[in-house]
Amino acid sequence: MLNKILNPDFFSRANRLTQLWPQLRPASSYELKDKMASHELYLFAAENKKFNIPVFIIPSMINHFYILDLENDRSFVRFLNNSGYDVYLLNWGYPEDHDRHLNFSHLVQNRLIYFLNRVQQFSGSEQMHLIGHCLGGTIATMLAAYDCRYFQSLTLLTTPIDFSAESKFKSWIQKGNVDFDLLQEAYGNVPWPLLHASFLSLKPLGQYRRLKKYISTRMTPAQKKSFWAFEMWTHDSISFRGSSYLTLIKDLYRDNRLILNQFRIDKKILKLSAITVPVLVVNSNDDTIVPPKSSTLKKENLPNSPSVENFLFSGGHVGCLVNKKTQITLWPKIADWLESKNNEL
Repeated sequence: MLNKILNPDFFSRANRLTQLWPQLRPASSYELKDKMASHELYLFAAENKKFNIPVFIIPSMINHFYILDLENDRSFVRFLNNSGYDVYLLNWGYPEDHDRHLNFSHLVQNRLIYFLNRVQQFSGSEQMHLIGHCLGGTIATMLAAYDCRYFQSLTLLTTPIDFSAESKFKSWIQKGNVDFDLLQEAYGNVPWPLLHASFLSLKPLGQYRRLKKYISTRMTPAQKKSFWAFEMWTHDSISFRGSSYLTLIKDLYRDNRLILNQFRIDKKILKLSAITVPVLVVNSNDDTIVPPKSSTLKKENLPNSPSVENFLFSGGHVGCLVNKKTQITLWPKIADWLESKNNEL
């Protein structure tokens, strides 16, 4: 372990806290089905599969996927398994130096379309339910607008779509104090410590308040483990692929091209009107990262979708994935909504 920590590469691409505390790794078992470069396709198979149409999840690009499978009793993936779905999940992995050149066009056209074809082959289903969280939902929206034939439905969890909404991130970017081109040129992939510090700055006292509550509250061993599992994920950051980061800053945060139907994948301009499947949008009333206005979609934004439903829950940005209350109020709603969009075996 000491050799790993002293290895300069240990902190170059990601924090890798799971290597220090392996007992806090993802709760469920999964099978590696395929790999392309640093990206991996996992299958979380349902023990009692009820539906032929699988779920394909795209997590946030900035954090590790295991927030979706944090603990046995706090696992959105396991809930979907228990609801009767095989779940395929994209693990972004650790960015390599050559990933500095990975832009959204290559990501959508080559890597994601490849994985969609592999899900079709493995599942035997032509279509799937697409779910995206945070920036993974933004990419899922691009993917659905690029080629909607793969999908039966689209679910977006606290996903930024309309970047005109006021937020601290947008304010920092608009002030122009950072030369993002120079940043990307200097580092290639944007270093995770920089990204992590920016997220901590959104709520500077958040870490202190959580630790204060931890110290002052009498917790059971299980509660303590839950606390540290979430804290580990919070600080287990990943460097951001350079070219994709510049696109995020310029085309989305600055120019808001996706909601304005001006975003390009190579030479193709993406139109949200190309999304022809039902869409469920989940947003949070206390989200400091993605304000509700940024994640809300209306029928006028998706004119050819059969239905666009927004569900506002009480909680933070990742509360929809780990909050005990949302397991009772939100997760069953998502499961019922998905079931209404597919056919039983």
